[in-house]
Amino acid sequence: MEKATAIYPNDKKLAYVSIFPSFLVILFLSFVPLLIVIRNSFLKIDTGSFEGKFVGFKNYLFFLSDPSFHNAFINSMIWTFGSVSLDMILGLGLALLLNESFKFRGFARAAIISPYLMPSIVAITAWRFMMDDFNGIISHFLMKLNIIDEPIGWLSDQDWAMFAVIMISVWKLFPFIVIAVLGILQSIPNELYEAARIDGAGPWRRFFKITFPYILPVFLLSSLLRAIWTFHKFDIILILTDGGPLDTTNTLPMFVFYEAFTTFKMGRASASAILMLLILLVLALIYLYFMRKAEKKS
Repeated sequence: MEKATAIYPNDKKLAYVSIFPSFLVILFLSFVPLLIVIRNSFLKIDTGSFEGKFVGFKNYLFFLSDPSFHNAFINSMIWTFGSVSLDMILGLGLALLLNESFKFRGFARAAIISPYLMPSIVAITAWRFMMDDFNGIISHFLMKLNIIDEPIGWLSDQDWAMFAVIMISVWKLFPFIVIAVLGILQSIPNELYEAARIDGAGPWRRFFKITFPYILPVFLLSSLLRAIWTFHKFDIILILTDGGPLDTTNTLPMFVFYEAFTTFKMGRASASAILMLLILLVLALIYLYFMRKAEKKS
């Protein structure tokens, strides 16, 4: 009996026809708004409309000497690097722990993933109440333990605000790293570990010679996605601090928001949004470079 052919000549055409409507939707929702923003970035628009005077690169050059933009850029770097680095460390550690066999492992996995599944508005609002200057349960609990003498303004103090929003971001989004790393950990053949044990390799040697090289491509890709999401993350800071106190947590997405919908300088807002896109492209290229090197090594 002859083996049936799995792929027919018309399958490719059918695939293209099936994908084409989705491609049009993605094109309309992604590239058309991008083209509009690029167009607006070369215009001087001081109203809520999209009509204005052509000014060339003036909007872009303005940000070279704008202290508010520089402050927002530095805050974005601190916010992104702090959140992603803690995410990766915590996510990797918990993924390694959850990969081991122990009692109630299923419950532990569900508990760790739960913050990621919780609606952002609900979770962030709850944290805002818990970090209240006077009635917050966190300061109250720390005072009961005699760790602090008076309530801390987690979200209203310039020394604590960025730290607080980073910690909440890590709590909300680190499960993504746990899920990604745990999935690749479970695909590593046990025979590799058994052979390493026979050769006398200890836990640290097994980790750096087997586990880490195996998970490194996924680890780097996860960190890239997390960095992109964090860099333009908007809701956490908006709900918690609204960019304050005194612009301590005012990141680039917040800067774009206020330029567009508070001062109504749509041209400048569009230019700053394009600059954000370029920064993200640079970050992505750097990550992809290291990820390709990691894939070659593994």
